[in-house]
Amino acid sequence: MNNLSVIVPFYNEQNTLSKSIERLLKQDIFNKIILSDDNSSDNSPEIAQYYASKHNHVEYIRSSSNLGKGSAINVAKNYIETTHVVIHDADLEYFPEDIVEMFKTADEHLDAMILGSRFIGKKSRKNIYY
Repeated sequence: MNNLSVIVPFYNEQNTLSKSIERLLKQDIFNKIILSDDNSSDNSPEIAQYYASKHNHVEYIRSSSNLGKGSAINVAKNYIETTHVVIHDADLEYFPEDIVEMFKTADEHLDAMILGSRFIGKKSRKNIYY
């Protein structure tokens, strides 16, 4: 049976992290939510620790130095125990509802790698980054 983890790499996202995590929790499809802190210097660690203390399937990890998003993802890879994983940035640009749709597609096509795009497809989205 397929199951799903989400890696949330972040660095100094105190203004959006809580809302991002709440949006993920509402989907109720993740076996594990891995909050991977790239050595934030704002209040992001406290926010992440709060959610990890309140939800058994939320795990907080912190890098010892700021090495970038790729490094935060690499550190988090060691905590994946599921058949599938998705990376979800904490800046509210992505829609967790889309993850549900992509995961259903993965269930239908067992050997597929599913990639999401914010630029192609039929969904109408407000692009907050230019």
